[in-house]
Order: sequence, then C-alpha cells, then structure tokens
Amino acid sequence: MLKTIIFAIVLANLSGLGVTIGAHRLWSHRSFKARIPLKILLATCFAFSCQGSIWMWAAWHPVHHKFAETDGDPHNSTRGFFYSHIGWLFTYDHPKFKKNLEKIDMSDVENETFIICSTKRI
Repeated sequence: MLKTIIFAIVLANLSGLGVTIGAHRLWSHRSFKARIPLKILLATCFAFSCQGSIWMWAAWHPVHHKFAETDGDPHNSTRGFFYSHIGWLFTYDHPKFKKNLEKIDMSDVENETFIICSTKRI
C-alpha cells in the first residue's frame, strides 16, 4: 500500500537523523549542545534505527576514530569488508578494543536523565 511505503520512507529518514545527528554528532563527537526536548526526539529517532544503544554508539565511535584499522578498532577493515560492515556484530570484541573502550569518558551520556537503559556491550 502507498501508506506503508510513505511510512517506511518517513521512518527510514527519521532513524537516519537519529543516527547522524543524535548518536554520531551529539553523543559521539559532542559537536553541539542540545536541550532535553531535542535530545529526547533524537533518542527516539535513534531507537527506530535498531543500532544498539546510545551508550554503545557514543563509546564505540570515538574508539573507531582513534584506533582506526588496528585491533583496537571495533570495525577493523583490515579484517575484511564483511567484518568491517556486519561481521563485527557477530564476533567477540578484541581485548585491545576492550582496553581502549575503558579510556572513553562516558559520564555525559550516563548522566542523561532520559536514557533509562544504556546497554553496555563490553
């Protein structure tokens, strides 16, 4: 049905905004400050994406940038195309990555009052 197609397109775009503006720019790179209503909107849009938790995104992404293409990178592309895009989700985390993850300051995300469940995959 046309309504379903329109709904899917709207939902895909909202989830994309939740990932790119919310998890990526706001919580991972901390490139801007936002008030609670915008944070709640972005967190809701991020939830539509089904890409784990905000905590996981905000912690893993800086590690990915800082230790790119090493064993400390969660999506190490030297392990192959499939691994860097999907495979890393189905494997155990490398010990170097776990050690690097502990160095990331997550206090700002952990202090968000509206993020009730911040799933940590360590």
